[in-house]
Amino acid sequence: MAFRAKDAHDLNVLSKRLDQTLRRCDPPLTKTSRLILAKATIEFVRRTLLGATTIYPGMEKLARWGNCSERQARRVVRNLEGFGLLVPVAAQKGGKYATRYIVDIEGIVRFMMSRFANPHTSLIGQMRDNRDRIFTEKHPGHVSGHMSAGINNTNVESHSSLGMHDEDVNKPFQDEKSKGGAQ
Repeated sequence: MAFRAKDAHDLNVLSKRLDQTLRRCDPPLTKTSRLILAKATIEFVRRTLLGATTIYPGMEKLARWGNCSERQARRVVRNLEGFGLLVPVAAQKGGKYATRYIVDIEGIVRFMMSRFANPHTSLIGQMRDNRDRIFTEKHPGHVSGHMSAGINNTNVESHSSLGMHDEDVNKPFQDEKSKGGAQ
């Protein structure tokens, strides 16, 4: 996965557009919430394009992103977690290690729509394209918009290799009683 200068420019544009759209939320988000959410989203996309699966900014970095104190950043992050936009996945107790997060990109789109922010279709498309690009690069062969078979179903055998024929598969199940067998 190559991270190009064009990607950096696109992420900066995405960050600005996301912040502008989040300003239109009703009820409004605080400036700190908007800044932290926009920065976390961009950091998540950037890191996943480089091969990581999560972000793990400490409270100090989150406070810098939101131009606030660590205590305020902690409150904002808890609110964003409550909305389901930042999903903690590891080290949730804090301490020596920073909590690891996944940013729910589709959740952000739904959140903006539910808050009447009226995100432009091109912004939604750009966010979904990044989400699909991340998933496609992590799972080669995945077609955007299609469900994956999953790790256990990747080598699905055909009916004929299982000794079944199409007419057996399409017949409804009949037990012994309905066949007129032993009663």
